[in-house]
Parts: sequence; C-alpha cells; structure tokens
Amino acid sequence: MKQTEIENPNQFISAPDAILAFCWLALFGGRWVLGNFLVGFGVVSLSQLEEWDNSILEKCYLILFALTVISVCLRRLRQESDKH
Repeated sequence: MKQTEIENPNQFISAPDAILAFCWLALFGGRWVLGNFLVGFGVVSLSQLEEWDNSILEKCYLILFALTVISVCLRRLRQESDKH
C-alpha cells in the first residue's frame, strides 16, 4: 500500500506546492509590503497602485487562486484513488 502525504509527515513539500506557496508569498509581499513602501517613498502614487490592482494584480490573484483550487482537487482525487 502506498503512503499518502498525511501518513508520512517527514516527507518534503512537493515542488508544485512549493511553487504555489512562493507565488502567493511573492504576490502578497509585492503588493501589500512593497507597494506600500513605494507609495510611502513617493515612487508611485495611490492612483497608479490602484490601476495596477485593477489591471494586472487582479488577474494574477484569480489565476493563482484557480491553480491552487485545481492543485487541491487533484491531490484529493489522487488520495482517493490510492485508497482503492
């Protein structure tokens, strides 16, 4: 019988999960931390940051969310198929 991720807690995080986690951290860090510093130092204005939110970042959040949901669903299906 094949061990699942839950049964083997010493297993390293898989590459797709690590990439998704890095993308989420980079997206949130880039927007909410770096974005606030850029506004604070006067590099960009609030209207420019809002424009980025409405154009580029919104699409990135949606794509990353969809990839995360697909990853979770595929992992669940794989676990279910290993049980049978």
